[in-house]
Amino acid sequence: MKKTILTKVVPLSIAAVSTLGFAAGAQAMSFKVSGHIDRALTYANNGENSAVGQVDNNGSDSRFRFTGSQVMNNGMKVGFLYEMGIKKNSSSSWDIGSGTSNSNNAFNLRSAEAYLEGNFGKVSFGRGNSAAAYTETIDLSGTSWLGGGVWYELYSAGITYVDGNGNSIATIGQTQSPFQFIGSRTNRVRYDTPSIGGLVFSGSYSEGNAYTVAARYKATLMNGIKVAAGFGWADSENAGNVRDPGTWAITSNGGFDTRSQTYGGSGSILLPNGLNMTVSGTRAKQLATGATAHNLFGQIGYIVGKNHFAVNYGQTKDKFVQGSKGSQIGVAYVYDWTHSVQLFASFHNYSLNLPSSYKVANGYGSPNDINQVYIGTRIKFL
Repeated sequence: MKKTILTKVVPLSIAAVSTLGFAAGAQAMSFKVSGHIDRALTYANNGENSAVGQVDNNGSDSRFRFTGSQVMNNGMKVGFLYEMGIKKNSSSSWDIGSGTSNSNNAFNLRSAEAYLEGNFGKVSFGRGNSAAAYTETIDLSGTSWLGGGVWYELYSAGITYVDGNGNSIATIGQTQSPFQFIGSRTNRVRYDTPSIGGLVFSGSYSEGNAYTVAARYKATLMNGIKVAAGFGWADSENAGNVRDPGTWAITSNGGFDTRSQTYGGSGSILLPNGLNMTVSGTRAKQLATGATAHNLFGQIGYIVGKNHFAVNYGQTKDKFVQGSKGSQIGVAYVYDWTHSVQLFASFHNYSLNLPSSYKVANGYGSPNDINQVYIGTRIKFL
């Protein structure tokens, strides 16, 4: 009797699943291994001391990934992405005087997600980019993540400002930031609409009741003019807070509620002659205190053949303390030697202005400027 039931139920189950389009695909699952190595030499001078370090470029850290996808019988595509970052002496952690930083090794899970894509759009589930991630860093110059672009503090976040008496004040990363939207990668469910003339809307819900919404636009206009832009909004809710399951009291961060709201975006235009311009702006607000911080960025670039040039300026206000301003002036160059090999070099001048009351209260003088030279290569495989 059991055998009779099985011979009837199993074929019916297979037929039902096949009808939905998830059992048999129109083609076999494609599978690929890829990634890149991204290393750099960094030289920095804080006005008192200088040093040279070998770092992993945290603008686009070394990594490897596994990807796969399959088109199902109903036309939908099922796929996955698993990506690991590998850092040895991250550029965001290196500082003058840090030596070899042999302990600074890191394996971090960047993405582990599955997705379903069709005429309805795309649904992603697992660890990956939130809906608003990177809407503040859109850049058509070809220098972003390789010495240029709005997220310049990734090349230098660990370097410390000092005053004329050698007092350590704060790091570049503590004073300047484009303000991520709940972190660039979270455990979330995300939905992206189909492209409507180059316009895509997105929304995601992450652990801790955090949520983001975003809109992106990308198109090639008349005469070959390329444009790209994005805008995002995020509420971190309880993301980053650990709470007692009974009392709901915050047991992390010293009991401080880290809930924040962030909004902003960026836009970039690339003309047929290679001239390009990029702007970005974000605002972040801590709801518990009402404190707000702002970041503004502007860049002019030029592309000729395999060469990418850019000059940029960025400033972050009120991130470190109310009334503080961290600024950066940068020059970046990227050479696309081959499709897989890129060489890059950049120079950055970082400055920090602090309110007089803060300097007097802590016995600080004015912070010295920091100058940095950053040279490296990114080599992609597969």
